[in-house]
Amino acid sequence: MRTVNLIDTCLAYADCGNSDFSGAYFRHTIVTSTVFRHSIFSCPSIFSINLAEAKTLQGAVYKHLGEIECDLSSAPLVVNGLEKQVILMNDATIIGADLQRIPAREKMKNFLNGTF
Repeated sequence: MRTVNLIDTCLAYADCGNSDFSGAYFRHTIVTSTVFRHSIFSCPSIFSINLAEAKTLQGAVYKHLGEIECDLSSAPLVVNGLEKQVILMNDATIIGADLQRIPAREKMKNFLNGTF
């Protein structure tokens, strides 16, 4: 699945576990109940789709700039509308193209849910 173009593609209910999506381009990709267990992603377009709809991301990894591994076991929180896109993951935050090892996803999720 490396470098595949997944524009307007339906992966609903598919078992894509252990797949290497390095360089794959996602846009308007349907991932309802899709299994991405232990899958690898490297193209930031993965953050344009709603990964919360996937059945599981257990053990999934996003390789920032193709080499820096980030935990993608949970759907990231993506903030658009600012000068730069902000992506909050379990073990890192990406602001634009800048990666910081700040684990802010759970803190922000709890804050938004009123459980901080």
